[in-house]
Amino acid sequence: MIKRTDPQYSHDLFETSISKDFAIETRHVNSGISEDGITHIHKFFEILFYYEGTRILTINDSQSVLNKNKIAFIAPFKFHRTSNKVEDEPYKRILINFTPEFMNELNNVCD
Repeated sequence: MIKRTDPQYSHDLFETSISKDFAIETRHVNSGISEDGITHIHKFFEILFYYEGTRILTINDSQSVLNKNKIAFIAPFKFHRTSNKVEDEPYKRILINFTPEFMNELNNVCD
């Protein structure tokens, strides 16, 4: 596990990569910043779980509110971003990334 503290953005980031096909990130963002993500796309699945704070998730042109105990699933190749619902609100989240190949491997193990 890698822990990075970035005082410029006032957050702690914990990363664990199990393989090139699977990774988990935990981010704790403190108050005092307004953090809006950039719209982006990638070739893996993404699961977002917010356990403190509120964020807005935009996938393509659709928006939904992610607050405590909400989970979002983002499929590969979907344009998406998160942004603050309330400026300077702290949040804590877990992000899980995995590739379609990881799912295939998991399927093979479970058969």
